[in-house]
Amino acid sequence: MAASSPGARITLTPAPALKLIDDVPAPAAELRLRTGLSAVRRAALRDVIGSFVVSRIVIWSIGIAVALVLGVDGAQATRLDPLIHTAPFGSDFLNALFAPGARFDSAWLLDVAHSGYSTEGTAAFFPLYPGLVAGLGDVIGSDLIAGIAISSVTCIGGLYFVHRLTALDFGEDVARRTVWIMACFPMAFTFSAIYTEGLFLLLSAASIYAARLGRWNHAAAAAFLAGMTRVTGLLVVVPLVLLYLYGPRADRAADQGPGSAMRPRYRVRRDAALLAAAPLGALTFGVYLGFATGNPLATFAAEEQWDRALAPLAGLAQGFIAAGQGLIDLFAGTSFQENVVDPRAMGAMNLALLAFMVFAIWLTVKAIRRVPPAYTGYAVVSLALPLSTPALGQPLMSFPRFIMVLFPLWITLALLINGRGALRRTIGGSLVLLAAATGLFVAWIAAP
Repeated sequence: MAASSPGARITLTPAPALKLIDDVPAPAAELRLRTGLSAVRRAALRDVIGSFVVSRIVIWSIGIAVALVLGVDGAQATRLDPLIHTAPFGSDFLNALFAPGARFDSAWLLDVAHSGYSTEGTAAFFPLYPGLVAGLGDVIGSDLIAGIAISSVTCIGGLYFVHRLTALDFGEDVARRTVWIMACFPMAFTFSAIYTEGLFLLLSAASIYAARLGRWNHAAAAAFLAGMTRVTGLLVVVPLVLLYLYGPRADRAADQGPGSAMRPRYRVRRDAALLAAAPLGALTFGVYLGFATGNPLATFAAEEQWDRALAPLAGLAQGFIAAGQGLIDLFAGTSFQENVVDPRAMGAMNLALLAFMVFAIWLTVKAIRRVPPAYTGYAVVSLALPLSTPALGQPLMSFPRFIMVLFPLWITLALLINGRGALRRTIGGSLVLLAAATGLFVAWIAAP
């Protein structure tokens, strides 16, 4: 697939540039892929680190300022972090210094890192990330610093794999735009905070990149670890299967011509068995929970504490209903729900969440003719999951954070942006929203 310009549509037949990869024997493809990689990798790292540093400067500047002005203590902090995991230092300045990296769910992840799954509700948090935090925290003496470091490093790695994957199909310019869009996304402060976003981006992007190159053992291993990071790791198997059957892939030539859109281009061989490893990460965690808690489905039971319930795609309609009620709440200052402390804030939040949902669905539709079907399929199933587990009162809760790691959406947006001026305006506007979201996060006002 190829695009003649950033906003151009692409066809579902391989362009000549991709045929050089897809239609040659594996050794020749490997030789082509390795030629000049040193310079390419350096350029990719410059793009990734540049976008990460610029966005982190915004996040940490705003976050520290908010923490110093408001302080790190308060009723909300005490309620949501009673064990003071997010402010463990004896110095107010040090606690403020790390405040942009630890709020809301950070307290839960730090609790798992410190005490394991001994508290009710912790089963909602998968073990790989808190396990890494606990391991590094033992070495350096601080779980909080360890978590921020792990998130930051894995985010850089994840953006790097997104860059390389995008460059394979669309070139370096689109890859550069994509990582800047992702690094500056309004919820991108969680990439360097004690959240699983950075680690999950690394593992999911690495898995799909390896599959794109036909390295199925690497793809399966990364997908397994993604399943140990969060429940959406189960969904990584979808793009892996689609890439295996339909491509594009670099390990061997297609067995069939384009033909029917539904007919696989690649025959199933023994290496297809590796794809079974993809969902095993999440299943392994379920087995562990069965032994540890007596309930292998404890993860889903824990989600009920956040008032989430399984209702296929119900979030679509409920998101619009909540936004309509939110519009009334915003002007009336009252709420249809009980126990809402600030109806106007809740109303504004539901309206903003609806905007993110509509934007994500629009990008998914645009992706259909612009990116490989495997990427679109990944976006579709990954959007369907949060839309099928709406939360009571705020059905689209955390939706912007969930879509942040869906790089096919941001590849599509990068393809739609024409010209440097449009890119600068997009990044500039996103950084403004990122600064505002960071302030609300650090002030314990709005969870991502």
